Amino acid sequence: MANPLIQADPELLKKNTNSSSLQQFYSQIAKSIQRICNRVRVLDMSKPLNLSDVYVPMHIIRSDRHLRCVLAAQTSLHENPREQIAKINDQAVPALEVLEKLSKVIILGRMGSGKTMLLKHMALQCIAGKFQARRIPVLISLREFREEQPHDLLGYITTRILQYGTISLQLATQLVVQGKILLLIDDLDDLTARDTALVLRQIRNLADRFPENYWAIACRPKISTQILDQFTEVELAGFNRKQIEEFAHKWLPRLHKSTSVKPEDFLTQLSSSIAIEEIAANPLL
Repeated sequence: MANPLIQADPELLKKNTNSSSLQQFYSQIAKSIQRICNRVRVLDMSKPLNLSDVYVPMHIIRSDRHLRCVLAAQTSLHENPREQIAKINDQAVPALEVLEKLSKVIILGRMGSGKTMLLKHMALQCIAGKFQARRIPVLISLREFREEQPHDLLGYITTRILQYGTISLQLATQLVVQGKILLLIDDLDDLTARDTALVLRQIRNLADRFPENYWAIACRPKISTQILDQFTEVELAGFNRKQIEEFAHKWLPRLHKSTSVKPEDFLTQLSSSIAIEEIAANPLL
């Protein structure tokens, strides 16, 4: 089956006098997204891995900013927070299943929970026609954006679109205006408090101005995003036992230069150590 992203959107083509340029541009996108998003590097790897080879489907739960306060109170009453978190994780659902139904979302996750990998996976699934088909995924690193002068997020988004291939600035801007973009925003945690406030204001204004685009922002729970009152918050669930086993069998054989641990040995240790099991729930730590 042909990639629906590469088959230029008929509605957009009707509105565009330069449809041949758009058709050519769409044909260049998949290759660019594969190059940008289908790679991941951790630890002391000499070269990156293909994300599609090692990705473990993630689950999400409702935002637990409030849940953390509840767990803290329960801990003070000598209740086991690990058991409480396990109960919450049992209610987790596949991430893309929920994210497909949203259009403005904040994805919360602790360090090592896989936020960046999820954003890249969303982009790859988009060009495969399996998530938000007919959109153009644009991965935005705010770590890179902060080096830009002036700090114009709309200008930076259109610049990223232009980097995909042969397309005019006018047409790139039109794609944003018409709501054809899947915006995947990462590295909010790397900004100063001042820059964070500036970026969040720009995101709020652009999301209001161009509401038909899909906005996904990944960050740690410590970041205050109250200004984005039109966004829905979700949180990455820790890996369950099945996900940990899949992760071990996909990753450990590819990390032979960094570790000599075999998947079977790791899983045996996992069963006998609560500490290792808790770490494994956030495997990129």
